[in-house]
Amino acid sequence: MAVTVLAAIAQTVIQGGGWAMFFKTLAVTAGLSAVSRALTPKVNGSMLKGTNVTSREPAASRKIVYGRSRVGGTVVYIETNDNGSGSANEYLHLVIALAGHEIDAYEEVYFNEKKIWDNGNYLLTWGDYVHIGFHKGDQTTADADLVASSNKWTSTTY
Repeated sequence: MAVTVLAAIAQTVIQGGGWAMFFKTLAVTAGLSAVSRALTPKVNGSMLKGTNVTSREPAASRKIVYGRSRVGGTVVYIETNDNGSGSANEYLHLVIALAGHEIDAYEEVYFNEKKIWDNGNYLLTWGDYVHIGFHKGDQTTADADLVASSNKWTSTTY
């Protein structure tokens, strides 16, 4: 766009419009540029969210995580069952993929912007309600706790 504007200015000067026309064109171009910048929405940090939110998408892309970062995952399995206790929907089983490759470690887990797990320890009373099984992507067997408590996740599913 800048090349087009410069070409138009050069053509105006060459075709005899003179320097007065050149400065008028320059003023109009600068004014339109200022108006364009004023009308463009400002980008702030809240508009860039989404990387740390867990979602359910049938065709989600695989995330690549480098270094230390806070990421949300994609729910790849969800099931509710009573686990033999007789109360329907008593347990919710979720499998959430955080990266499409092997990772080094997990450090923290957040529920609704509140930290519930930090380096192997549940915070407050979350340990009474939540069981988290972590896998770094190097396992070759299914999660034994999930196989034992889920009706549909089997030892060949991992």
